[in-house]
Amino acid sequence: MGSSSAEDEDAYAIFSERLHPLEGRAGDAPTPLQVDAVRAFLQRLMVRLHVDLTVMVMAFVYIERVMDLGGMPLTSDTWRRATLAGVLTGLKSFCEDAMWNADMRVVFPDWYR
Repeated sequence: MGSSSAEDEDAYAIFSERLHPLEGRAGDAPTPLQVDAVRAFLQRLMVRLHVDLTVMVMAFVYIERVMDLGGMPLTSDTWRRATLAGVLTGLKSFCEDAMWNADMRVVFPDWYR
C-alpha cells in the first residue's frame, strides 16, 4: 500500500494490549499467545454475550479481512481486541437485538475502570 511499517503500527495501536489492556495495566507485557488462553477468551465471550457459533464464524471472517486487506498483524498484543471487535461486528450484523457498545460495560465490568 506504500505506507511504512511505523505508520501501520500507529494505525492499529488501538488494538494493542500493551497500550490499551483489557485487564492489567498499560505497559504490561501481554502474555504469550497460547491455545488455552485463546480458548478461554472465546468461551468467556460466547457465554457472557450469548453468542451463536454463526456470529463467531462471522467474527473470524472480519478479522481475516482486516488482516488481509488492511495489513493488521495478529500478534500477542492485538489478538484479544481484534477478536472482541470482530465479535461485536458479527453481533451487530447478525442479531436483530444487536448489542450496543455501552452494553459491554454491564457484561464485562472488569474491563472498564
